[in-house]
Amino acid sequence: MTFSQSKGVIGDGIVLGTFNFKPKTVTASARTSILLANGAVDSNSKTLSNTIVVVDGSAQSESAVDLTGDPFVVSLEPVKPALLKITCTTQPLSNGVFPASVSWTSPAGGVFSQFQVYLDDKLLQTLDAMATETDPFYINTGGSHPVRVVGLALDESVLATATCTLTTIFKPEVECSQVTVNDKVKNEIEWSIPGQDDPVDHFRITKNGALYKTVDGTVFSDEDSNPSVTGSDSYQVAGVIDQTGGTSIVGPAGSCTIDDPNPDTTDPPKSLSIAQVARQTGGPISIRLGWANGEAYSKVHVRIFIDGGANAYEEDLPGTSTAFIWTAIRQRAACRRRSTASASWASPPTSPVRK
Repeated sequence: MTFSQSKGVIGDGIVLGTFNFKPKTVTASARTSILLANGAVDSNSKTLSNTIVVVDGSAQSESAVDLTGDPFVVSLEPVKPALLKITCTTQPLSNGVFPASVSWTSPAGGVFSQFQVYLDDKLLQTLDAMATETDPFYINTGGSHPVRVVGLALDESVLATATCTLTTIFKPEVECSQVTVNDKVKNEIEWSIPGQDDPVDHFRITKNGALYKTVDGTVFSDEDSNPSVTGSDSYQVAGVIDQTGGTSIVGPAGSCTIDDPNPDTTDPPKSLSIAQVARQTGGPISIRLGWANGEAYSKVHVRIFIDGGANAYEEDLPGTSTAFIWTAIRQRAACRRRSTASASWASPPTSPVRK
């Protein structure tokens, strides 16, 4: 950089000299005027000192200036990197892709020539120095996608860098069915997640709107051995990707529903047994009933005939019950079964009540 002296009237705010900049790395020719006072005293008796701040790419320096007219050298020191604040945002899946955007703010006084945005370590967009966000773009694969925004200085060196992650999770395709194995009804759920190139960390399964189970991201099926008493169940499966700091991103849920295959009929209990419980002399008679449930019930209604059938004792039990002990009010009370095991169940006579 060379200084060419020019003469003028000494005073405050008067142009007295011109600097011609000749940086080693020429990005553009520059010619500017500066204000020099040559040690003069202003109207407030303040001695005026002159300095110049030279910015060359990512470096700058401040130097005192006099009017000797001789060339002088400015030693440039690197500027501290500017800090960018970055935000990554994805929108829900639409037409097979995830709309995404990246925005950032740069510090006041930051001198940039352009911004480069990288997605998955590949250059996505190059934007001008005034940009604060990307142009719209879309992601068509599932997983964690690293984003890097690089702010370049005037000499195209890296002045600032900021990173974030865009997380995309596809909606699972879910199927479910009901099977009977050894007289036990079970619900089977299977799913896949097409488009998810990077596997999720977990799958979150809900049953009828409540969290049911969380399984590993490599598991694609589950078995529910406890169908609801209504005979109908709805399942939702969503992929989950863990984030740093203990947070998680939960994707959209796929769903399936199992309807009661026979909503108007109820399979009756099986293997009914009746036994008298040992009692102390003079104590009341106790009868123990046992059975196996034919399917899931909302409740079990027990009816016990006593006094030769002249009277009956009735009680509603939880639908999961498989045993009941009845104690006679009188020692002479008796329990009688009807012609079949299921005949001891009331309303309807051949099956338990289910709601």
